[in-house]
Amino acid sequence: MLITSESGSRGAGDIKRLGTVTGEYEIQEKTFRGILAEMSKYDEIRSEEYEKEIDKAKETVMDQMQKKAEALGANAIIAVSMHQEITSFGTLMVITGTGIAAVIEDLEE
Repeated sequence: MLITSESGSRGAGDIKRLGTVTGEYEIQEKTFRGILAEMSKYDEIRSEEYEKEIDKAKETVMDQMQKKAEALGANAIIAVSMHQEITSFGTLMVITGTGIAAVIEDLEE
């Protein structure tokens, strides 16, 4: 499945948009606070643990979006956007993703 931040695919055929797909991942307070504490110990902006957790979150969000797109019969997700936000007074991080499930004719898989 093609997953892209572009709103189309160069060189492909017609695009039929099927609808918006979303995904979400929450990094809970305990994990989030542990990461922040570890980072502050070393005055680091980012730690290896932080990077691993963010990568895991993004993969999970993309997997959720892909499953929803496949259920709609899509062979692509276009206009993908990912965001992360710290909520609940700094105790929870939420990673979200949105995109448009689409069928792109003549798409080489």
